[in-house]
Amino acid sequence: MKSIISNKKSNTMLIFIFIVLANILCSMYVNETIITLDFISNSYKEQLDINRIKELYTFREKFSWLGYALVGLMVLIRVLYTSVFLKIVFFFKNVKIPFKNIFRIALICDSVFLIQNIIKAFFLKTQHVSSFIEMSYFSPLSVLSFFKKDSVELYLVYPLQLLNLFEVIYVITLTIFFLSFFESNFKKSLNYNLLGYGMAFVFWFILALFINMAFTA
Repeated sequence: MKSIISNKKSNTMLIFIFIVLANILCSMYVNETIITLDFISNSYKEQLDINRIKELYTFREKFSWLGYALVGLMVLIRVLYTSVFLKIVFFFKNVKIPFKNIFRIALICDSVFLIQNIIKAFFLKTQHVSSFIEMSYFSPLSVLSFFKKDSVELYLVYPLQLLNLFEVIYVITLTIFFLSFFESNFKKSLNYNLLGYGMAFVFWFILALFINMAFTA
C-alpha cells in the first residue's frame, strides 16, 4: 500500500481528473433527469408565475456549465482541507509523512463521497423527489433521514446531512491507507485519523451550522 501511495508513477492528477469527471457526470444526470421544468415549477409555483419559471429554467440550463466547472474546485478544496488538518496532527505527533502523500491518500479516499453522490442520485430518481425542498431534506444514510421533514428547522438540514454513514466509511478508508505509515497498527492509524479528520469535521460542522443560522434567521 505504501509503495502505491509514494510511487512517483502514481499520477495524482489522473486520479483527480477521474473523481472530478465522475462527479460532473453524476451532477449532469441529476440535472437532466431530475431537475426538469416540472421540478422547477413545483419548487417555485407559489412564488413565481409560469413565464418566470420558464425563464428561470432557461437561465439555469444556459449557465449549468458554471456549476460543472466549480466541481473541480470543490473537490480540490475538500481534499486540501482534510490534508491540512491531517498534516497538523501528524506534525505535532512527530509522524513524518510527506504532504504530497497525505494529499494523495485524501484524494483517493474522496471517492467515498463520489459513491455517496451516485447513491443519492439513484435514490432521488427512484423516490420521485419533485422539488428543491424535498431534495434538501432527502439524505439517505444520514441522521437527517431519522427525522420527519416538518420536525427539522431549515438551518439544521445541512449539518444533519453531514452526520452520515459515509463519513464513517471515509475515516475507515483513511485509516486503511495510512496503515503502512503506522507499522500496520490499525488502532494507532485510526486514532490519528480520527483526531485529524475529526477536528476538520467538527470545525466544518460548526461553521455550517452558524452560516445556516445566519441565513435562515
